[in-house]
Amino acid sequence: MVRDQTATWYSLVERLQKLEDINAITQLIASYGPIADTCDRAGLDRIWHPQSTYEIGGIGVFHGPQGIAEAFAGDFHSSIVKNGSAHISSSPHVEIQGDKAAAKNYGTLFWNENGQFICGRLTATRWEFERGGPEGWQVTKRTTILLDGRDDARALLAEPL
Repeated sequence: MVRDQTATWYSLVERLQKLEDINAITQLIASYGPIADTCDRAGLDRIWHPQSTYEIGGIGVFHGPQGIAEAFAGDFHSSIVKNGSAHISSSPHVEIQGDKAAAKNYGTLFWNENGQFICGRLTATRWEFERGGPEGWQVTKRTTILLDGRDDARALLAEPL
């Protein structure tokens, strides 16, 4: 009887930890849009791992929070934020393996063009995370591929986490 109670207790603790981790990762993904739209450098440093990589489909590959901050300071990003933008992520599918995790979802970027908000970018997105340090979960890699009929975008979405 005691053995069954102990096993149940450990099972509940593991399940609770998994739910907390999924929530933390989902919140991290949700925080990306407001960070991008406000050019929040402290937010970038908080969510991106120091050795991270961000592959922005059709734009370039950026390394570490500094490289990502430079991408956000570039002409393209600066102009859309100045005129009004919204980086919006769909709800992610998250898988966790110990202190590493992955998620996939859709990313959309709306921007203001002559008083109308248009969807300027729609992407297939894969995130990779690592747990550690004072920030908890951080992004180690994000890959976005434009959903414009490319086979690699469909492959990214079909790829197991």
